[in-house]
Amino acid sequence: MLNSMTGPGKSGFTPLFDKSSLSVNHVLTCGYNPFAVISIAGLTAHSFFILLFVFIGANQLAVLNIVSVALWLTAFLLSRKGRAISATLLALFELMLHATIACFSLGLSTGFHVYLWAAMLLAGTTPGISIRSSSLLASLPLLLLIILEMLIGDMPYPLKHPEYVSYILLSNILTAGLILLFVGVVIRRENDRQRQRLIELANHDELTGLNNRRFGHQALEQSRLRAGRNRQSFCVAMADIDYFKKFNDTFGHDAGDAVLCSVANCFRTRLRKSDTVCRWGGEEFLILISDSSLENATKLVESLRVSIQNMKVESTHSLPGITVSFGLAQFLPGEPIDELIIRADNLLYQAKTEGRNRTVVQG
Repeated sequence: MLNSMTGPGKSGFTPLFDKSSLSVNHVLTCGYNPFAVISIAGLTAHSFFILLFVFIGANQLAVLNIVSVALWLTAFLLSRKGRAISATLLALFELMLHATIACFSLGLSTGFHVYLWAAMLLAGTTPGISIRSSSLLASLPLLLLIILEMLIGDMPYPLKHPEYVSYILLSNILTAGLILLFVGVVIRRENDRQRQRLIELANHDELTGLNNRRFGHQALEQSRLRAGRNRQSFCVAMADIDYFKKFNDTFGHDAGDAVLCSVANCFRTRLRKSDTVCRWGGEEFLILISDSSLENATKLVESLRVSIQNMKVESTHSLPGITVSFGLAQFLPGEPIDELIIRADNLLYQAKTEGRNRTVVQG
């Protein structure tokens, strides 16, 4: 059975100003600052060192750690301003300087050289520089570690109460281990966040924020497999904005983009959560209506068509109303997805040839 529904009407469109900002630049700059989190760990550790050095009588090292706290605070502020390379280099300098002075003052037996391992991790993950440069940078703490071992490997603990040495060593191993664990967790979390954002970027249309064609194919294939298991039907509607080229040619591409975003926003707000809408290409959209009979899908698509037809808009241009044509097909058991798309696309073409602003349905 072949059925065609149409409706006249004039309306404008509303540009979509809240579209998703899915871009590579957004992926690289959004979210929390991982180094800012790491710098807080550095501030905490050096605040603890101030108390430790005062307790063991190393007052000069306590003063040094006040300077260290100031350097880590500066690194934190630099990272907040987006100067990640400068912040990382400053933190790396502080770690190496602090380890060197502490080891020459107290000897390697107190374990302050273990923080050079954390410095290597920090240097090796410096953002914004090449892998070669970060590798060379990470080799500096390793070289310093070797030099310290050669120069002061046998240096005895110079202060009173040598019984404190084992406790200082254990506290440094514990602190350095916690810092390494903390930094590793922060880096892992940041990598996971970036990966998730890149997945979203790969599956979404940057202009409208809708799912893209790649995601649409995956969703259709999943629906086909689910329909085979559960014997639940689904429908596919192909939609095309009528006379879209006229908007671009007459009013410019900004107006055309606004039309696309307006239609996308209507789809996004009026479809069910279980449904999927994709920008299929140009001014064409694909709507996957899950777990639905053809009759219910027809009602839903018609409500979309009427809503778009009746949209009220604000624009700097005097724009004609938007209308959309639809071709709606129901999935047939065992049917390949490509054939289902072709059927819906043929029905859309029929809606166009019959006068546009209508829905052509075929079971």
